[in-house]
Amino acid sequence: MITALSSSIDNINKPQQYKDPLSNPLLVAASYSNEIGTAIIEIAPKVGTVLWAPALMYLGADIFDKYKNDQNKFDPSAKRAFERTIYQGISNYLCMPLLIFCAQNLVSPLARFTKDGISTNAKDAVFKHTREILSQCEGENFENPEKFKSVIESTLRARIKNYTHEKNNTNIFKRILKFSLTKSALTSNNEDKIINFAIKNTDKMFELKNHLINGDYEKVPQMIKKDYLKSVSSLKLFGETNVNPALRSALKKYQNMNIFNNKILKTIGGFMPIIFLSTPVSRFVEKVIVDKYLDQGLDEITKGFVHNTRFKSLFNEMDKKNTENAEKAKNEHAADAVKQELPSA
Repeated sequence: MITALSSSIDNINKPQQYKDPLSNPLLVAASYSNEIGTAIIEIAPKVGTVLWAPALMYLGADIFDKYKNDQNKFDPSAKRAFERTIYQGISNYLCMPLLIFCAQNLVSPLARFTKDGISTNAKDAVFKHTREILSQCEGENFENPEKFKSVIESTLRARIKNYTHEKNNTNIFKRILKFSLTKSALTSNNEDKIINFAIKNTDKMFELKNHLINGDYEKVPQMIKKDYLKSVSSLKLFGETNVNPALRSALKKYQNMNIFNNKILKTIGGFMPIIFLSTPVSRFVEKVIVDKYLDQGLDEITKGFVHNTRFKSLFNEMDKKNTENAEKAKNEHAADAVKQELPSA
């Protein structure tokens, strides 16, 4: 019993090991929410933007905690809070989002090594161009695959020619700032390969169109089938027998689906830095940038501008003057008290 009591006393006297109050798994997950948001912003822009809010709230809580406490001891320190701000700002809000963005954009040029030979962004440009032509084509141009392919090729070549002319007549700064992703993709890839891909995409689109007309719904993606049947039902409700508007809507949905699939690839690419680089980046920023350079720099600034300069003398003079004024006021107060106690003549 004495041994147990002695052990209990030792446990009480033993200093408790520090546990970061923000180390809860849910809170730690919140600190990475902005990285998740950056990775999914291609497929869900609004959700990706909203996911920055928990990370910013965690940042504020973390900075305040590190300012207030030195591990398990209350010891406010502006320097510690500043170091935490720099660490979190560089690692979680600068380096990682930048690496995610670069990884997403690296997916596009890598697609040139596939059999199509053009980037993912160029494919997106073709899908968007085809969707635009679907909205405009009427009559035989919409009914006949060869006519439609002729329209696609002629308009796409004209667009590439216009974008190339615009690019060649734009200075380098405007080219970086204003030249859109679509324009850049169409002018930086081989034109013939772009046209070949557009023709192949048109063939697949008309194959899908024939499946819809013939009722071969098993060969149609579920989302497109659902959209088509809904559109046909609406047309029949108003006595319309021409199903071309429903077909047009379904084929445009098919182009949107292709664009979304490309965004999925970019999103997967964006998760690669989160999986493989989050820990190395955090360690580098903490051990090198903060501990080795920032901490030393702050100490030098403090030493140079407070301890070894006129600031120190100035603070000492101010402190001495305040002490003298306080002592003088105290003596005057004591003298006044003595005068009040003396009997009047």
